[in-house]
Amino acid sequence: MKQPLETDTVKQPLETVTVKGSSVFIYSTPTKKNGKEYPGHTLVYTASGERKRKFVTDFEDAKKQAKKFAEQLSVGTGHVHTLSAQEVADYQAAVRIIRAAPGTTLPSVCQQFVEASKILAPDCDLVAAARHYREHIDSVKLPSVLVGKAADELIAARAAAGDSEAYVSQLGKLMKRIKGAFRGNISAVTSADLQAFIDKINLSSRSKENYRRTLRTLWNFAKRRGYLPRDRSTEADHIDTIKVKGGDIGIYTPAQLQAALSAAKGTSQLTLAIGAFAGLRTAEINRLEWRDIGKQHITIQAGKAKTGTRRIIPILPALASVLRLHTPGEGKLSPFKNETHLSRLMSDCFRAVDVEPVKNGLRHSFCTYRIAATQNVAQVALEAGNSPAMLFQHYRELATKKQASAWFAVRPAGQPKNVVDMPTKKAA
Repeated sequence: MKQPLETDTVKQPLETVTVKGSSVFIYSTPTKKNGKEYPGHTLVYTASGERKRKFVTDFEDAKKQAKKFAEQLSVGTGHVHTLSAQEVADYQAAVRIIRAAPGTTLPSVCQQFVEASKILAPDCDLVAAARHYREHIDSVKLPSVLVGKAADELIAARAAAGDSEAYVSQLGKLMKRIKGAFRGNISAVTSADLQAFIDKINLSSRSKENYRRTLRTLWNFAKRRGYLPRDRSTEADHIDTIKVKGGDIGIYTPAQLQAALSAAKGTSQLTLAIGAFAGLRTAEINRLEWRDIGKQHITIQAGKAKTGTRRIIPILPALASVLRLHTPGEGKLSPFKNETHLSRLMSDCFRAVDVEPVKNGLRHSFCTYRIAATQNVAQVALEAGNSPAMLFQHYRELATKKQASAWFAVRPAGQPKNVVDMPTKKAA
């Protein structure tokens, strides 16, 4: 009997037999022989990705066979005989993988993949897209917390944890500028925003690096508090590290110190001597109280030290000679609330004798001459409250032993007319 023509199968199916979603279509495809038409039917279905056809003369027989094929397709047996050994292995591996997602079938996975691929760009990874979506959903669920609120909480937390007063104070100063720059929710700030903030700061590389570290501290604090996603890095982690530019350490000569120490009087003279012969930071001198000065040592309490660590500094003969000129009092040596005012006045002591002030010059001078005199970086590190590595890098071999002897031999002379005195009242 002659097979039906290919063009006949484009008609609408005479009947469709479906079993559990698997369908077989029955088309009416009569044949002609010797000018006479004979009834015929073609079964059409898809197996293993290929379109299959089977011609059956009798319609009832066609329905029975269509049902059989549909049942085989519904349970998978209709495909097995057409698969190669490698295809069977691939199918079994795929089924094992999708079992990790209960209720998911291989056809549904394929269908979703095809649909998702149509939506995404050609070079976009489906897993990356899903991860990005998950992060977006998580960020939407984050609480609405302003940068300023998180900053205030961090400062309070560090104070409650017992960090030094100096550290908490410095943290507050840095946070003031950060809060002024970022007034929105902390979760909405991007690394590009933070980088732009750092780039616009018109300060030294060291100061910029301090701000970068403070931003990281704040953003990681917010992460621990649940204000930012806990399962990934923060935006502050992606700011460029600032390369701190090294520079020559500025120090005073023994002759310059002699002139300034002799020109100063009262507590001004005493604070100069403490900076020159004990190496205290200006902020530490400003917090120093008379009770911290003993007969042989000055004690810097942890809460007054920048590092938050208590340290003891020996009172060298040069400092002792100045201390004998002053009657111990009560409370703080300095009347200033802010060390900036004290730093300005100490600089004026040098300007009064025509010496250009050097930033942190007294502390730098102490470290330089003390290392030259003792040849013991570790000892000076303990006295100065700094790391041996830092002192070794910046202060070693900047002065000779002879120059160091001259520095620690300086004593204030008689009071000349050109003097600089410490105010007796606190600055407003």
